[in-house]
Amino acid sequence: MIKTNNEIEKLKEYISAYFSLLERKISEKDSEILKLLEKLEKEQNNEYITQCMDTKDIKVISYLDN
Repeated sequence: MIKTNNEIEKLKEYISAYFSLLERKISEKDSEILKLLEKLEKEQNNEYITQCMDTKDIKVISYLDN
């Protein structure tokens, strides 16, 4: 099964285009994952803050300069 130079070039173009498409899809998924991680981190921080507010008394101490 001998390929001509033209067929080989077409295969190279196809493979290059396919990998380019895969890279773009991976990049989109990476972006989605980062957004989900940021959302999760915010939710965890909000939950932690809420737990702290619910379980701790907040005391304010003020110092006055004489």
